[in-house]
Amino acid sequence: MAESHHSKGGAGILAKAQKRLVRTKAKVLQNLGKAARTTDQTFDEYVSNFNKQQAILTKLQKDLRNYLNCLKAVSYANKTLCDTLYEVYEDDWEDQKSFHSHLESFELHWMDYVSSLNDHVQEPIIIHLNKFPELRVKINKRGRKLVDLDNTRHTLENLIGQKKRDEAKIAKAQEEFTEAKKVFDDINNELQVELPEFYDKRVPFYSQSFQNLFAAEKAFHSEQGNISATLIEICESLSANFILPERKSTIRSVSESNHHLQNVIDSFQQFQMQSKDNGVISLVLKSDSENTTICPSQEDINEPESELYQNVTITNQEHPNSGESSEAVFQRTSPSLQASAKPSEDSAGSVSVCEENVSEYQSCLEDSSLYEVPPNNQSLKKLPDGILYQVQATHPYTQADSDELTFEAGEVIDVIEPDNLEEMDDGWLMGIKQSDGIQGVFPANFTKKLLG
Repeated sequence: MAESHHSKGGAGILAKAQKRLVRTKAKVLQNLGKAARTTDQTFDEYVSNFNKQQAILTKLQKDLRNYLNCLKAVSYANKTLCDTLYEVYEDDWEDQKSFHSHLESFELHWMDYVSSLNDHVQEPIIIHLNKFPELRVKINKRGRKLVDLDNTRHTLENLIGQKKRDEAKIAKAQEEFTEAKKVFDDINNELQVELPEFYDKRVPFYSQSFQNLFAAEKAFHSEQGNISATLIEICESLSANFILPERKSTIRSVSESNHHLQNVIDSFQQFQMQSKDNGVISLVLKSDSENTTICPSQEDINEPESELYQNVTITNQEHPNSGESSEAVFQRTSPSLQASAKPSEDSAGSVSVCEENVSEYQSCLEDSSLYEVPPNNQSLKKLPDGILYQVQATHPYTQADSDELTFEAGEVIDVIEPDNLEEMDDGWLMGIKQSDGIQGVFPANFTKKLLG
């Protein structure tokens, strides 16, 4: 029994191979013009419309899938924004509960919107698209049976046209021609009805799909508009009813203190101009401390104007050359604002404090070890061979087709070169998940680039 079954299987494979050889030979003869070829312009038009419809519906399905993926990403971003707004709006503000409840409604409407598009638009398109392969099989089968019909007709015509006719061969050829014609007519008649009917159904199908698409869009944006209008009213009411609390300032402004100090400087400059023709002016700012500083402290700036003048004394002495001289002694008891008419070693050492601070800052800038520059401007981490770069998922994604990846936010994916770049859709990448090693395609707008 096993040998009989094996022999039948071998015979079947041999018969199929022989049929393919005969069909190939018949096509070659037709291409060379040595055999007649049956043509049907009406059927060819049906097939052309069928191919166009399949191509445009496939493009619509891919674009709608990308649109839904983008909506999921926007929905996730909207949820994150609403969570932050929820935290910003304080509990004691006006209509706090209403504000929070309307923010939560945003998330529910986004979920309903995406679900409606998937159930009433995307799924019907996929179901309709799955009908094309079945009709494609019938179209290809009709083509093969048409080649068999032309081949049997050509064989019969050659046998009839021979001078020495072989009636047995002619009868067998006539029988094969009749059988081939019957098989071809059966499948051809089916397609002559199915193809135009299937093509005409595209109008009501697209009409219903578009109605579902725009109805979902209208309902979503209408609800979003109503919620946004309510939130605007809440925010306007919050702004209108908010009263600023009264606060008494106890801090004296720096500009006011600087004004008092400027008055002292202006008074001294005026005295200097009036006394320059009468003698030599010496400015002595004495202090109990030995060191001398350049800049006054904050406490000195905040002192009242009267305190800055209380220890100023002016004395006139004879000039050594003219018999008369004048000396102005500008004395102030504040320990932080001191100067000497003649610089001393102590004052020079005190002045160097600012210079030391500048030197310390410059040494920080000149320290090359604070930042390490990679050699040749290359990445410090080398990627394995075959990996173009790495990306990290910013949003979760669930596969819509078997060749896509499913991942969560935060997962790292190694991006690789696709096997067929022409078949890749715009905005899609080929990669391998580091978590489980699964390879597939994924939308680039759900990730951010890390290395490469």
